[in-house]
Amino acid sequence: MKVIKRSNDLPLFDHLFEGFFRDEPLHWMNRNTAPTSKEKVNILEDENGFKIELLAPGFRKEDLQIEVKDNRLILKASRELGENDKDLNYLRREFKINAFERQFNLPEKRIDEAGIEARFEDGILMINLPKKEEVKNPSRLIEIN
Repeated sequence: MKVIKRSNDLPLFDHLFEGFFRDEPLHWMNRNTAPTSKEKVNILEDENGFKIELLAPGFRKEDLQIEVKDNRLILKASRELGENDKDLNYLRREFKINAFERQFNLPEKRIDEAGIEARFEDGILMINLPKKEEVKNPSRLIEIN
């Protein structure tokens, strides 16, 4: 009998369709970046840009850091454990909130980096990544001579 190890990060049927939508925004944003944590994200696109929603319960706004470096969006959070937390004798501990990092590749030359905005509300970090003007309206009329 052959034993096959399987990651539980994605449901079984998601693996069947993993390579199907290769040119979609989700693909290029995640290309070559395996999640380093289990924090969940939603990625949306409209004609003006992209929106990322990252679930970060238990963190405060001051614990979060957002950076754009080498065409990558880097989201980090870290939280110091309180003195009381270190001395507690847990009988069962299923979650521990102290740090995570997620990275996303940005589409080359399509994001207006100066216009990136973020807000944190009710444990959700929301980031707006506006498209550059030439990407918003790529069509133009060509004059015929």
